[in-house]
Amino acid sequence: MKNYPDRRDFLRIAAAGVLGSLFPQIATATSVLEAEAMHLVQPTFFGLHMGWPVVAPYVANFPSVPVGTWRAMLPQLHWFSLESSKGEWHFDKLDIAMRLMESRGVDVLFALGETPHWASSNRSVKGPYKYGSYAPPSHLADWENYVRTVALRYQGRIRHYELWNEPTVREVDGAKAHFTAGQLVELGQAAHRIIKEIDPQARLTSPAMVGGEKGVARMDAYLAAGGDKCTDIVSFHYYGLPEQIPQYHTALLKVMARHGLTQLPVWNTEFGYLIADPATSPDTYPIGGGSFSRILPQTEAAAWLARSLIIAASLGIERFYWFMWDGKYLGLTHFVGHKINAAGVAYGTVAGWLTGRQIGEVQRTGGVDFCLLVEHGKMIGRLIWAHDYGPMRWNIPKSWNAAGMESLDGVSRKIFPTDDIELWASPVLIRSLS
Repeated sequence: MKNYPDRRDFLRIAAAGVLGSLFPQIATATSVLEAEAMHLVQPTFFGLHMGWPVVAPYVANFPSVPVGTWRAMLPQLHWFSLESSKGEWHFDKLDIAMRLMESRGVDVLFALGETPHWASSNRSVKGPYKYGSYAPPSHLADWENYVRTVALRYQGRIRHYELWNEPTVREVDGAKAHFTAGQLVELGQAAHRIIKEIDPQARLTSPAMVGGEKGVARMDAYLAAGGDKCTDIVSFHYYGLPEQIPQYHTALLKVMARHGLTQLPVWNTEFGYLIADPATSPDTYPIGGGSFSRILPQTEAAAWLARSLIIAASLGIERFYWFMWDGKYLGLTHFVGHKINAAGVAYGTVAGWLTGRQIGEVQRTGGVDFCLLVEHGKMIGRLIWAHDYGPMRWNIPKSWNAAGMESLDGVSRKIFPTDDIELWASPVLIRSLS
């Protein structure tokens, strides 16, 4: 990545370049354009990773923000924990977590994997929690028994399964990868067949690929090897700057089209940024480049989170799982005391703005990015922010019939149709007169 002397220079160039190349009408618009493509945002768009259902399973710990779906991907729920020895099962933690989610009507996406040491084809490979967990199982029958046991136990309760979390494939990553695309497909075909036999309404996602353009190449390799025949939903991790989401999504859609899968929904099942926290920031360090190159102050993290959610929804991405609600470095709550932070408040605000409404594609005019919000066929307002991350002064077009403005902290104030307002990186909702 090129080093820019000023962070705002980099962000401005990234936002303008990515959005301008993907949406020419955004870069060249001189007046407000009406969005043509509208996407309905369901409650299940707002997904979370959460540790508390397993480590502190009490109803009082349920998030104070809307949660439509939970991605059950924790080491305590991986295959190596559920079946620590062959035939020795431990479902107590998952049973409790499922009851908690069901009590609030939260859909569960269960991530299949990772391999127990006893079943691994490469017990020497080091995973983040266990040796051998990243490698495929030695015997397909062990995998089939695992999938069948889980699917039978939670028949009609877990309706969505994810094949594997962030695998690498040799066709893209070379000899260091733990899978060939064909090995992943073998697991996918078996899981799809078994799950459908037990619960025909349940759905299986593709492996959750990550890594920007390289992640798209991994998805291409998986689908080309036969994964297109056992995929109900395409799962991808869009880690990156908010303005990079369209770039990755466009590339992913091209791959899906090549394999005849344009009709399938796309889920972003993991996404987040490093967020400053008084208790953990001294031990938090930037990781590589891109979205993990900095630890974001909380108000800036709120702005990045909000733009990410809005841009993803405007593209028609069906679900968006934030990693995570109660995490140490990317959490929406303070790690000590678990009080909601500014990014968590922003998450709840955006959920209130979008849920049950239609959102239009991102457009650009007069130095700002914006998109329409429609409810019951009626335009109710626009979400807007400075495309070069601001701050900037901006005159609201008279045609918008502006009547009120709401910020990410949930504070609303009255405005008039031609007011001059200050904008920056943080999206605001400009409500229109009814």
